[in-house]
Amino acid sequence: MDMRNLNLIILAISLLVFLTCCAPLDKDVQDKRNNTNLRASIIRSGVLANKKDVRIIPDKQLAASFRSEGKLSGFENRHIVNKNTDTAFGFYYKIFGFIQGNCYKLTHRITHPPIIVPGKKAITHQERSFEICEKDVKNNIYASNYLWTFDREWEKKSGDWSMYLLYGDKILLNESFIVE
Repeated sequence: MDMRNLNLIILAISLLVFLTCCAPLDKDVQDKRNNTNLRASIIRSGVLANKKDVRIIPDKQLAASFRSEGKLSGFENRHIVNKNTDTAFGFYYKIFGFIQGNCYKLTHRITHPPIIVPGKKAITHQERSFEICEKDVKNNIYASNYLWTFDREWEKKSGDWSMYLLYGDKILLNESFIVE
């Protein structure tokens, strides 16, 4: 047996020993992170009468008009959205229960009637994932907005629209709107 084969065998045995004794520890850490006490509350929701104050968050993965931040002056507490006006709709929320030192992957998801994206097939939902780390959290609270606007004619579909904030497969928040 040459030296190269011996080194490969030693490496394989070392890896096997490491995975056997250390993998459960890694799983325990992962389980601890997944069993967080993350809670969330919608502070305000409804329609923003003037979407010009909403900052655009570019995301090439989305077919339509996701917005995540904006000033919430003029936030009207209603859940019927006129698709033909210059509006944004969604909610301002806060998340609590972060474990110090951890990062959390969250997802904004919106479900809607079928939208036919030009040159592509029809879609019924869109989502955007993002990570929140300790630097993003103030006094154990993360606050943000989840807003949607209609910028293209082909997006403007009447029906039920639901917005979700997810942590893994857990729904932290959801809010529904009727687009007319």
